[in-house]
Amino acid sequence: MFSSTQINVHGLDGYGFETVYLARQPIVDRLEQLQAYELLFRSSLGAYDPGCEATEATASVVRNAFYGMGVESVLGAKKGFINVDEHFLMSDAIESLPAKQVVLEILETVEESAKVLARVRELKSHGYTFALDDYVGDKERYSELLLEVSILKIDILGMPAQRLNEVIQAVRRPGLALLAEKVESREEFTLCCKLGFDLFQGYFFAKPQTLRSKQAILPQHADLLRLIRMTVAETDFQALADVMKRLPAVTLGVLRASNSSMNGLRRQVSSLKEALMVIGQARLRRIVQMMVFSTPGTQQQANPLMMMAATRGRLLEDLVSRHPGASFEEQDCAYLVGMLSLIEPVIAMRLDEVCRELGLSRELEQALVLREGVLGRLLRLCENADAGQSDAVMRALVEMPGVSGSEFIRMQMNAAVWADSATG
Repeated sequence: MFSSTQINVHGLDGYGFETVYLARQPIVDRLEQLQAYELLFRSSLGAYDPGCEATEATASVVRNAFYGMGVESVLGAKKGFINVDEHFLMSDAIESLPAKQVVLEILETVEESAKVLARVRELKSHGYTFALDDYVGDKERYSELLLEVSILKIDILGMPAQRLNEVIQAVRRPGLALLAEKVESREEFTLCCKLGFDLFQGYFFAKPQTLRSKQAILPQHADLLRLIRMTVAETDFQALADVMKRLPAVTLGVLRASNSSMNGLRRQVSSLKEALMVIGQARLRRIVQMMVFSTPGTQQQANPLMMMAATRGRLLEDLVSRHPGASFEEQDCAYLVGMLSLIEPVIAMRLDEVCRELGLSRELEQALVLREGVLGRLLRLCENADAGQSDAVMRALVEMPGVSGSEFIRMQMNAAVWADSATG
């Protein structure tokens, strides 16, 4: 049968990264063909944390699936069912999700109200699809909401066949797909098919298996909120890019989002500013809001490897700025090359794979993978400096008029101070 996958955020390693887990359970049709996945929160290896708030859990799932792991690696071409409570439903952050690739699953804790109905109808007008979770036949409680959802998930666990048939007959209507959840045997699957269910989910089709990933610790709330304020004020993209250089975890999420299939055709990007222009300020604001929701505390631990990445990015940016006529875009390119040159241990991928996944331009890929071109040579200079190869550093500086050995050391110190304030 199918396997579910678990990928979330808990457990820091020695470099200041989090191990992330996310439960992914298949949803199949009557022919047992995979149609979608339900994405579920996990706080650790195979464990659900009952103390986690529903809004925080959903935001964590969304952050990991869509802006951490990458939607293609988690869902492929399938849809993802995502649990939403009332708080998350009403938030602006929900609109960071790609309408064509998600089903918003309304939790049983949500009470039908004029406010909830209005919000569901608004989101439906924007292309979102809704499911109602854990339905057990309480039609009076959801008299109007039942008419708005496209999928009804019926909890069959322990429900007699006659009662199950009564529940189905009471709600059946054209356009409403019935999903049997907690199907645990071939007999239950056969019964549900006879009763007219369209979709199925349960341990009969998949028992959880676990995958892990690592991602950088999120910035503090104050930094995220500042970025939100800038997007509300419609700050220009270059100013946003300058601020985001202090937030490497957000930068990586934006690069993933800009190259996601949810934007339509994939395109290559060569700078952070260009990535921001692809996703737009409204979507950036929602991505950052999602990160605020999924960060329960305000204090974050120092992240040494991220500080090294920020330092290297800043140093390359400074070196490029010394070239006559260097543009902001070229400086942005240099920062990305420096930061991404240390990204392999963060996401457990080779640099060539990182370049493809993030849709980086050929120039950036050559610099990162082959150390070719102007940026490649500057990256090699920084690597030699980090390794204490002073002779190689001095030979490289000969080709950089205006940058002496002492000036280069000063630039290194300035970059380290900047990175410390950015990531500490």
